[in-house]
Amino acid sequence: MYSKLTILFLFLTLGALGQEHSKPKFYASLGAGVGNYWGFTPAVNYGIKDRFAVGIQYLGLYQKADKPTDYSTGLVDLFELRFNQSNKKLHAVAFTGGQYLTPSLRNCRWLIQGGVAFLSHSIPTNWEQTSTTYFPWVENYSYSRHTDYQIGLLLSPQFEFASVDNMGISFGPYALVSKSTSAYGFSLSFLVGRIR
Repeated sequence: MYSKLTILFLFLTLGALGQEHSKPKFYASLGAGVGNYWGFTPAVNYGIKDRFAVGIQYLGLYQKADKPTDYSTGLVDLFELRFNQSNKKLHAVAFTGGQYLTPSLRNCRWLIQGGVAFLSHSIPTNWEQTSTTYFPWVENYSYSRHTDYQIGLLLSPQFEFASVDNMGISFGPYALVSKSTSAYGFSLSFLVGRIR
């Protein structure tokens, strides 16, 4: 119920902002993050007159889990590109708001942003050995997952550089904090859309 109201509020806000100001900016960022977790950090931003921005950001992050010392992924998982199956998984959708700060450098700006994140944190548990083969085709352990669903806060200031109107890059730190977990690091993204 609350998620539907949040989405409705976001779209109404975007519509109102679009009517008040001319030439809104609408662009996507496709990036990756590295820190205590690693993964992907795509986002969509809607900017108004180089002053304010609202957006939606997804974080698909992974961290090495505590595994048995003789754990092996197996060739089948490697061929299927399932590298992160036995790792900790942190997935979050954040609704962000922020302000653009324009330094004296041409084609550059800071986007100071943060927001509320809805996240799931999944950890592999209950490891049981299923095979003792030295070179197994499949994982030699089975496990279950414990998943928590939480609300957290995301801070993600970005330095954006766009030498042309519809392409650019951004980089900056990020921190995602909830009751029982936190993820922090540095992201680098490719920007595409109406940036300037």
